[in-house]
Amino acid sequence: MTMLRINNAVTANVFLDMALERGLALDSIELLAGATVEYIDSVREVSGMDKVNLREKLSSFSEQWSPKVIAEMNDYQFKLVKIEGEFVWHEHDDTDEAFIVIEGSMRIEFEDGSVELDEGEMYVVPKGVRHKPCADTECKVMLVEPKGVVNTGDADSELTAPNDEWI
Repeated sequence: MTMLRINNAVTANVFLDMALERGLALDSIELLAGATVEYIDSVREVSGMDKVNLREKLSSFSEQWSPKVIAEMNDYQFKLVKIEGEFVWHEHDDTDEAFIVIEGSMRIEFEDGSVELDEGEMYVVPKGVRHKPCADTECKVMLVEPKGVVNTGDADSELTAPNDEWI
């Protein structure tokens, strides 16, 4: 029997729908040509990602300055982080960094000024620009950045968080 592994979520969804309509077991689907689609570890892995509830994800952790991955798209990760106080001055030489404020307000300081962000606003820090995020009270933020980006960039700091930590 030929085993076929599908990495394309759209194609996998078609096969998943077909399996459900016909009452087939989700561990495999028999195709006309004798090929089989194998549902590897979970329906989520093959059929695409479930929706993400930001409030639920944010309520699942309390530590600050420690970004948690909630989704991936291509080579980018969507991360949630709670911030309060001042972070460290740092820069990311190879990538821009997007800050999207979900709840609260924050400021990003630069060597020549700062930008204030309120709930529902976003800002993209260009690569190579030295910056320091700050918040007077706890602020909940979504970061969008490539996989593997360290939260403290080029800075050596005790605030450097574990990378690729999923919730």
